[in-house]
Amino acid sequence: MNQGKKYNALIVDLDGTLYFQNPVRLRMAISILIFCITHPLKWQEVFLVRDYRILYSNGVKHLERCSLLAQKYHLHTNHVEDIINKWMIERPIPFVRKFRDKRLISLLENCQAQGVKLFVYSDYPVADKMEALGFMPDAAYSADEVGCLKPSPDGLLRILKENEVKASDCLFIGDKFDKDGKCAENTGMDYYILPQSRIRRGKFYKVNRLLS
Repeated sequence: MNQGKKYNALIVDLDGTLYFQNPVRLRMAISILIFCITHPLKWQEVFLVRDYRILYSNGVKHLERCSLLAQKYHLHTNHVEDIINKWMIERPIPFVRKFRDKRLISLLENCQAQGVKLFVYSDYPVADKMEALGFMPDAAYSADEVGCLKPSPDGLLRILKENEVKASDCLFIGDKFDKDGKCAENTGMDYYILPQSRIRRGKFYKVNRLLS
């Protein structure tokens, strides 16, 4: 990030940036453990979600992911989609809300109120999580919509083009250098990588004037 520079637009990662991902993952791990103990005949759901994430990271499109998993687990495609929605959207939502980064969201909303364009860009679906966070950017994009995963620059380039923003006037905020940082570098955009830990990020906020 160029200290002191005023940006006309901000693009923000979602998972791990607008909320703290590690405590959410811990709560989800506990939920999965309890589910496997209380529903021993449904343990395959956990492996199905694991396989879905692997296919996702390999760039396989949603419909093809569901079709492949339906064949592998001998399920109807609609059943596969229900399982994915339950474990990747419905169950994490209360934890996403609980562990949101209130300080960052407040800073971003203040920038937006001052006329800075605000966008969200995530490798995963964004609508339900943003609703849980109570966060309303000018526009939001996910990997399925833009057709690529970070660190490919294609997603950021599409956001810039559709919203008539120059890369030099935009800052990308994320929590992973190998994904968010590289994605911004590949686009020629300034970026800032926030600490993933709640404690470390809290200390960061005390000594840094982010977005001010």
